[in-house]
Amino acid sequence: MERAGLVRRIEVGEFDAVIEVYAQTAAWLTSMGIEQWDDPPHPKFVEHIRREIEIGNVYGMRLSVTGELVGVMRFEWEPGVMWPNDYAAGYVYSLAIRPAHHGKTMGEAMLQWAEDHVRRMGRKLIRLDCVAHNDKLRAYYLRLGYNFCGIGQAGGDDFALFEKRVN
Repeated sequence: MERAGLVRRIEVGEFDAVIEVYAQTAAWLTSMGIEQWDDPPHPKFVEHIRREIEIGNVYGMRLSVTGELVGVMRFEWEPGVMWPNDYAAGYVYSLAIRPAHHGKTMGEAMLQWAEDHVRRMGRKLIRLDCVAHNDKLRAYYLRLGYNFCGIGQAGGDDFALFEKRVN
């Protein structure tokens, strides 16, 4: 099994590879009956990711030997509509691992890196969410030590909210 490499900021030239990860993940979610992301990714989402890459908020993990991009995530540093307006946290959104690499601890490695990154940025908490009906992802976050904070609403959808103290 190939080992994960370092997580690093995604460059503009990597945009297509990032969208490919999201497209594969969206298709997998749909095949599992989980309505979390549009399959294929909606053009508004694609443009949002392009802007987030341009401003430096998207990070990815590549395999150490082949260089394949296996996972991506983006950060926000201001609370959204579902969170308290306390600026104590860093927020991870759009975490995606290529389905071919599920079960290889890539997600755990990326979230550990994210926790360290949020700590380095001087924040006390890392926060994330998922659609409320994604029981497997909710259990995964709990297993990784995240605390369930309740259900939030955005855009007419329910989201399970999680946070973890990082310092």
